[in-house]
Order: sequence, then C-alpha cells, then structure tokens
Amino acid sequence: MSYYKDLQPVSNTGGEVVIHRLASAAKGTWYVRIKRLNAPGYFRKSLRTTDEFDAYKRANRYWVQVREAEEQQINLAPKNNFKS
Repeated sequence: MSYYKDLQPVSNTGGEVVIHRLASAAKGTWYVRIKRLNAPGYFRKSLRTTDEFDAYKRANRYWVQVREAEEQQINLAPKNNFKS
C-alpha cells in the first residue's frame, strides 16, 4: 500500500509543489510538500482543509512564503510557522 493518496502537482510552481492526502487518514485532509532549495528534503505541512480548490490556494501561499524565507537565509524547521 502506498503512503500518499491523490498526489497532484500544483501548477505554476515548476514541479516544486505537490498536494496530497495520506492513504491511512480517514478525514481526507490535504497536505503540501515543497522542495527546499537551501536544505535537503521537503517542507511538509497540513493544509487543514478537505476542499481541493482551497488546498491549491493554500499550497501556493506556502510556496511563496517558503521561497521568501529561503531568500532571507531562514532555515525552516518542521514546526516553523513563519512568525519568526
């Protein structure tokens, strides 16, 4: 069984952003996965919505925030919520 369900790339991000659901989740909440440029791995976060269109909007917002933080040389920790 796969870990991700409904893996969908977000348009206009150059393939750097993907929204998905977890196969084991019952609620169907969407998550975002953004490729990091200044560190290995991905920035992952729950989008806290079950609506697909809303998930795309929120994923684009997070992508912009992640890229702005990377331009300022801020290393994003998994629990970072952009308040720093």
